[in-house]
Amino acid sequence: MLAGHDLKFAEPIDESLESMGIEVLRDKWSIHSRHDMEQSWELYDQADAVWCEWALGNVEWFSNLEGTKPIFVRFHAQERKLTDYLSNSNWDKIANSGFVSSEYLQLMSEFFSESKDKLHFIPNARYLDGSYVPSGKPRNKKIGMVGMVPKSKRLDRAIELLELLLAKDESYELHIAGKGPDDYPWLMKRPTEVEFYSNLEEKISHHLNNGSLVFH
Repeated sequence: MLAGHDLKFAEPIDESLESMGIEVLRDKWSIHSRHDMEQSWELYDQADAVWCEWALGNVEWFSNLEGTKPIFVRFHAQERKLTDYLSNSNWDKIANSGFVSSEYLQLMSEFFSESKDKLHFIPNARYLDGSYVPSGKPRNKKIGMVGMVPKSKRLDRAIELLELLLAKDESYELHIAGKGPDDYPWLMKRPTEVEFYSNLEEKISHHLNNGSLVFH
């Protein structure tokens, strides 16, 4: 079963599992720590293993159940700021932990000093569907970025890299997959996030107009 408050990053992976004939049950939580407990219990009883997408209240809850089903956890970035969930979890129940970036894996390895053999790098994935139309330019001139929200994803650095490359070769492109800041009401209530993206508007508009920046 797949459990968590935000399951979109896991969709390409669990769809691949389903294509191999593996049934995936989904336990969608409303927020980090709120869920339909009756539904979670029902799905847990049916499942052979639990995949916690994000290591938040879902890990705390499932790891403290009396059951012995293996639990797999995939970390993103919020967990570094919400460590109470990690401290209250029973890590003896965790079979493996995946991290969306190798840098984050290294940072968190201090927390898991006694079980580093259980840590793995498992990045986010994205399907290329019919909406992607190749521009005809060599693929080694295309930079891909999955996700630009929140500001910790550092869209500014991606644009800086694009500009450095364009100064040498105008055929480079930056392709960004994912939603923008306006799609997240909670983010637009944070002044520092709003300021970050507002400061990039001129550059974004410039590169969109000249075709060097493409959103998917």
